[in-house]
Amino acid sequence: MESKRDHPPKRLDAARNGDHEAMEQLISGNAGVFHEVDVFGLTALHCAASNGHSKAIALLLADHTRSSILLDAIDANGCTALHFAARNGHEAVVAQLLTHDPVLVHTKQNNGTALHSAAHSGHASVVDLLLAKCPSLVNEVDSFRRTALHCAAMNGHDNVVERLLFCDNSAGVLRATDYHGETALHSAASCGHHSVVTRLLAADPSIAFAVESVGRTALHSAALNGHDNVVAILLAEQPDLIHRADHHGETVLHSAAESGRDVIVEQLLAVSPDLVRVVDAVGKTPLHYAAKYRNDLVAAQMLTRHPTMSPQAYFDCRSALHCAAIAGYSKGVAILMAEWPMMIDERDNHERTPLHCAAEHGQLEVAEQLLTARVSLIHARDRLNRTPLHCAADHGHDKIVALLLQSVASTYDEFAVTTFVNAVDRSRRTALHCAACRGCENVTARLLAASPALIDGLDADGKTVLHYAANEGHEALVSMFLALRPHLIHEIDKQRNTILHLACYAFQCREEFIQQLWRLNPSALFAVNQHRETPFNIAVRSVNRAAIMTLRMGMCFDDIMQAFPPWRNYIDEFWPFFEQQCEPLSVHLSVRDVLVVVYEYIWLDAAVHIKRQLVRMHFANEDKD
Repeated sequence: MESKRDHPPKRLDAARNGDHEAMEQLISGNAGVFHEVDVFGLTALHCAASNGHSKAIALLLADHTRSSILLDAIDANGCTALHFAARNGHEAVVAQLLTHDPVLVHTKQNNGTALHSAAHSGHASVVDLLLAKCPSLVNEVDSFRRTALHCAAMNGHDNVVERLLFCDNSAGVLRATDYHGETALHSAASCGHHSVVTRLLAADPSIAFAVESVGRTALHSAALNGHDNVVAILLAEQPDLIHRADHHGETVLHSAAESGRDVIVEQLLAVSPDLVRVVDAVGKTPLHYAAKYRNDLVAAQMLTRHPTMSPQAYFDCRSALHCAAIAGYSKGVAILMAEWPMMIDERDNHERTPLHCAAEHGQLEVAEQLLTARVSLIHARDRLNRTPLHCAADHGHDKIVALLLQSVASTYDEFAVTTFVNAVDRSRRTALHCAACRGCENVTARLLAASPALIDGLDADGKTVLHYAANEGHEALVSMFLALRPHLIHEIDKQRNTILHLACYAFQCREEFIQQLWRLNPSALFAVNQHRETPFNIAVRSVNRAAIMTLRMGMCFDDIMQAFPPWRNYIDEFWPFFEQQCEPLSVHLSVRDVLVVVYEYIWLDAAVHIKRQLVRMHFANEDKD
């Protein structure tokens, strides 16, 4: 017998090619050979039906016992031979199979019945045959709750659609919805099949108002996917459809603006110019969508066609210009500033100007446009008292930082440049603090070149830029700052944290880096902050193995024990038990040995695991006693 993994087996080749003589020879040698399946679950009947070989099928179904098994056999996807024949349009084979077993027409696979397969492929004659055998098939659904009408509509088979619409038992099929609540009209509109859309509307014009699960009509679907011919058909049939909004308040113009469908936008504005003023559930107009998704032509259409339109701000008070600046949509920025010059000074809910947004998102070209139009924006402050320089430095946008510094230098005097660079936010952080926190070396170097005194600045918590760099583990910046100002290693913040304290929080720090900081300031090893923590305490609490393994080399046993008061109490309590357990094994452990074991595998989960094991052993020993 052939192995299941032999692919393709000879019997399947013979059935697939319709080789009648070869099949007879195989049957005479072993009548049960055609019951076997390949790795995909295919039988010989599947292969013969898929290729329309009626004689081969007749030979396979000649034996009644064998035929019942083969007709009911399904492949890995749950398809019978009837599904294969219907999918490939073999009408004679479909009729032949149904003659042997009429009940087979009801068999469903993951993708539905044989009618779904025929409708999906557009085989009208097979559809007619199946509907004649069983008219109720028209209402059957697949695993996605789609009817055969959905399958025919999404693939543009208008002749099949017509048969399904006017067959018996088809009264509710037009309004049947799939898993997403979409009708066949939604499917046809999404795929741009205008002939199918026309047929469906002819059957019931009111179907155009049907909505799917989020409240979108077929017009939304057509606009979102850019099918302008379908949009024209739907609007001609139902003009009021243009004002329908989904559950999020989005009109069809919102959908077209989001996807940049300029032809459709023109169509919609020609029908209803006021659509451009409609806001969605969060207050966004179609112009906001166009700006956000960089659809410059759409924005131009809306603004040039309606020059009196004042773009409204949405829920966080960003104007369309803010959106364009964030998206880096330079053409849209130019259009908006030309039409509405006052928009350049508008603030969002966080008091940010469009220049803040451009600087934060690294949009160089937009920043240049804004500065050319209004260089004074460079000094604007947001709600946190940050300038655009803070935003650019905080996100590491070196080119934006260079542009801002150049703009100030070319417009104002040298004193103004120093004042600009030294500007502090609400937390008294300069742009250099932001760059140090993010580890931006190029930005840091550029800011220090503009104002070397920045390195000595303290924020509201008394932290220097070195504190920020050490806390985040930016070793290159720490080395840069110490080379410029060696005395910064001795600085402490308002919580009495040294540089070494903060470095022990940084997981990415290497042991060599911790050791360098310790050697530059040996007294920091035992320095205590306002929470009574040494750097070693912080390293243990942060589970920073590199810091622990480095700092313990400079600490005596008692110093280490002070960092672990719970362990000290625990060892004092259970030490007799340790000795009791170790004596039978001839193992001699000291408190120091136990600590070394824990510290070598210093991760806290390992320490907790050791503690639990010892406690478990303790109680197990008590139970034995």
